[in-house]
Amino acid sequence: MTNVGFLILFGLSSVLFPCEGQVYPPSNQSTIVVLPGATERLKWSFVGDPAQASLAWYFTRRGGSEAEKLAVKFRTNAPIITKSSLPRLAIETPATLVLKNVDARYNGKYRLSVQQTGGGVDAEVDVFIAGKFS
Repeated sequence: MTNVGFLILFGLSSVLFPCEGQVYPPSNQSTIVVLPGATERLKWSFVGDPAQASLAWYFTRRGGSEAEKLAVKFRTNAPIITKSSLPRLAIETPATLVLKNVDARYNGKYRLSVQQTGGGVDAEVDVFIAGKFS
């Protein structure tokens, strides 16, 4: 019963105290095309103090339905890259996900979720790895 009360209280807090922040996708685009073997920096920006924000990056593979957590950064702590199906990743502060030497495995949606006092906001970008044409 306590868990249910917590969920209801948490849900109400986001309604009563909505987050006024905004997150902007890389280059303010919804889609980015990347050449195989390239390094791509997905640089999000957000309203608020990076030292007071907790960030989490997610990836949903093209055709998939479940998001995989790629990395987290809690306030002023160093970013932590989680064990991921994408082998070559890095984080550059304050909110840049670096995809290195990309291949077809990197096709999908990338999302940054920002949690700040008062709630959370997120933004996503769709990344296409260009294929060879004959």
